[in-house]
Amino acid sequence: AQHVEAHRTRGTLVPGRQYHAGPFPLAARRATTESADGRAADTRLQESAMSRHADRSIIVTGAAGAIGFATCEILVREGAKVLMVDINAARLTERSDALRAKGGRVEKCVADCGEEADVRRYEQAAVTGFGRIDGFFNNAGVEGKLAPTHEYDVAEFDRLTRVNMRGVFLGLRYVLPDMVRRGSGSVVNMASI
Repeated sequence: AQHVEAHRTRGTLVPGRQYHAGPFPLAARRATTESADGRAADTRLQESAMSRHADRSIIVTGAAGAIGFATCEILVREGAKVLMVDINAARLTERSDALRAKGGRVEKCVADCGEEADVRRYEQAAVTGFGRIDGFFNNAGVEGKLAPTHEYDVAEFDRLTRVNMRGVFLGLRYVLPDMVRRGSGSVVNMASI
């Protein structure tokens, strides 16, 4: 574990104390101070971080990729039930098996997020398997080739917009009704370059 020389006082970091920077969310890291003998003086926030998403049902698209899988690891560690969605069946199986081996409550669904029938299927898998959808990390995306606009291939542009725009829309279109019906839920739409 890494240590940061600082002390948290009313929202500011002040030199003088060591804070444990372990595998916990930032709020838990900041609140876990070390006493003079090096032991954690307050682990309550660590414990609450471990159960922050206890029994919440969350869909993660692009779950076999780096960002999606890292998110799944955190959510599982924090107690969530996770439906992992990805188009890459082999990598999705490998990643979901890895989380199950660590005791994670995960299901998987191979799906093309740009295909309406596949999106309906993963939404239904979450509702059927978990009873509800509490969170949605709309993370699936693809990278395109680099080229000047006037030379860009139209088929490549269509491929990109099908997943990166249409896929985001379809996810929202079919996941939001469960959240709206229950009056609760959280959505994160991801974009990265």
